[in-house]
Amino acid sequence: MIPICDCNQVSAARIDAAVEAGARSVREVAARTGAATSCGRCRPAVARRVRRARLRAWWRSLFGRR
Repeated sequence: MIPICDCNQVSAARIDAAVEAGARSVREVAARTGAATSCGRCRPAVARRVRRARLRAWWRSLFGRR
């Protein structure tokens, strides 16, 4: 596991799981995982991960799981 958030040891998989569970913003992901709540240095990386996870979820809703 390579953490996206070093301060709180939050991995990309945990961020993806939070989005799949209903988080739709960095703020919601932060509340569920603790990512981007300490120093904030990872906030841009968390935002990119949230956008990608939301795009994957949208894609799956249209075309099925791939």
